[in-house]
Amino acid sequence: MKRDVFAARQWWERIQAKEPTSQDEDFWEAECALGWTENNLDEANEAWNKGNILAQKYPKAGAYEFNRYCFFQRRQALDGAAADD
Repeated sequence: MKRDVFAARQWWERIQAKEPTSQDEDFWEAECALGWTENNLDEANEAWNKGNILAQKYPKAGAYEFNRYCFFQRRQALDGAAADD
């Protein structure tokens, strides 16, 4: 949420270096966050859509609710960034 472009890019490159085997909702949320941080809102919105679809499929319980809440917060950030343009 700090929008530190350098740190976000470094973090993403470390994730990619591990060659992730699944693209679950956490992967897409991370890609969304990077796009938002780098002000690439098209990429961020595409990643948000993919991740949110996955997050909505889980049962309404504990950690799954937290994941959905994170997507809700990310959506607010994306909408705020779009309004700033």
